[in-house]
Amino acid sequence: MSDTRVNTFLQMQETILRLEEKISRRKFWRRMFRLSVSAPGVIVLVLVLFSTYATKSPLKDLFTLLFVVALVGVAFALIYTVSIRMDRKDKRWEPVPELELQLTLAREKKALLAAELRPNTSLRRSAYRDRVTVDVLGFRNESARWRKTHNALQSVIIIGSLLTTTLAGVSIQNASTRWAAVVSSFAVGVAAGFAGYFKFRERSFYLQQTADSIEQEWSSLELGIGRYIKEDDEEKALKMFVEEVERLKTEQRKREQNLDQPPENDGRQSQ
Repeated sequence: MSDTRVNTFLQMQETILRLEEKISRRKFWRRMFRLSVSAPGVIVLVLVLFSTYATKSPLKDLFTLLFVVALVGVAFALIYTVSIRMDRKDKRWEPVPELELQLTLAREKKALLAAELRPNTSLRRSAYRDRVTVDVLGFRNESARWRKTHNALQSVIIIGSLLTTTLAGVSIQNASTRWAAVVSSFAVGVAAGFAGYFKFRERSFYLQQTADSIEQEWSSLELGIGRYIKEDDEEKALKMFVEEVERLKTEQRKREQNLDQPPENDGRQSQ
């Protein structure tokens, strides 16, 4: 295995990672641009309908509202344009489909080069052990993201419930607060529905559990404790480690599939 080919392989891996990051960033700003185009019209329509049919009083400052919403849309468009200018390192702007094509070709070249290198099983297992820390970090980051989402929804439920109760009591004397109570109650219902259907808390718990289990296996292998205390052969210990980590990942994928099932299917499977 020549150093030149190894360096070429690592450069391809770097290219793939940079392309993936660039595509993700471009897609995000493209979604923001589309939102800036569609959201203003939707906001105006909702406010007009709410003002006309709910409060029975047509919206008087419609042109002011349109102007403000248009400014928001222009701001999003400017941010999108600035992000494109900052991200552009060459003279030619590459759209997302072209970047995806480059990513596919880079992955094919990497696969062909990997087939030529043909690292032995021992080397692949050693590389796998070094990549485990990246997998653990990914599981932890995803777990933290779902946990933050769950906490945000729970905060909406708690604050919204208290606010709805307070507004309901005030609306007895002040009718103008009734719609505020209705909106608060609707927000609580939406937050509770999302939290119950998507099961953010369970997703976070299982990801954290898998990360902790993999990290424990990695520490046990490095320190030669637990199931690896009797293994003098490093190759056999690495094989046991890879098998256990893959088992943990498979269990995590199965849990995610179960969580993605609708509630009615969960009830049928439990029967």
